[in-house]
Amino acid sequence: EARWISPALILFDEALERSILAASPRWLAESGDAALGSGDYRRAARLYFLARERAGSIDEQREYFLKALAILRSGNLLKEALTEADARIGNLQHDEQTLAWLARLALAAGDPQRAQVYVKRLLRLSQSTPLPGREGALASLIGMALNVLVAPAHAAEAAQAPPGEAPGSAGMRPYDEQLYTLAFDVFLANGNASDARRVAAGLDRSKLVPRNWPRWLHFLRWRSGFSFKNTLG
Repeated sequence: EARWISPALILFDEALERSILAASPRWLAESGDAALGSGDYRRAARLYFLARERAGSIDEQREYFLKALAILRSGNLLKEALTEADARIGNLQHDEQTLAWLARLALAAGDPQRAQVYVKRLLRLSQSTPLPGREGALASLIGMALNVLVAPAHAAEAAQAPPGEAPGSAGMRPYDEQLYTLAFDVFLANGNASDARRVAAGLDRSKLVPRNWPRWLHFLRWRSGFSFKNTLG
């Protein structure tokens, strides 16, 4: 059965659409806040996406884009937020703040593989070199995991680095503690031993150990079946 629509309603919708097309980013953002206040998460996010499209500076575009995604996340629409992010990312596809935010969103959504795509782009990570077999990979991981207990190597690297240049791992962006730690967590979540090693080589290991040591042990046990109970006491 055909649904009858009032001509007045059609004219109202057309007028509303014209006003949206001519609206400023700020007006759209304020309208998004109003929609959010009424519990309409999708409409609020759409208005913020429109505000991003009309924003001038990259900072404003990032602000509106991430606000739209945060609105979807607050409505427990995490998968939808990731889909919208990939479809609308545009000129923010290499923006570090955006990529780090998306990586955390993907982890929260239970999608570590997508988070790994974001952090690889974030770190400008070149293609990983395969480790020499399972035994070689395991030995290397165990060796590094034990060394971090007594080798705060990053402090020495920082002292030797040229002024104004942060040390880091080869083939990656310069060192940043928060970004490297995020990438390390993401690679562990994916069981990606090769890239976890590359990132950990640039981390301040004295800070890495307290937060991630239990995950290292779990990861290494999972990879090998090796027990550290007797080894570490």
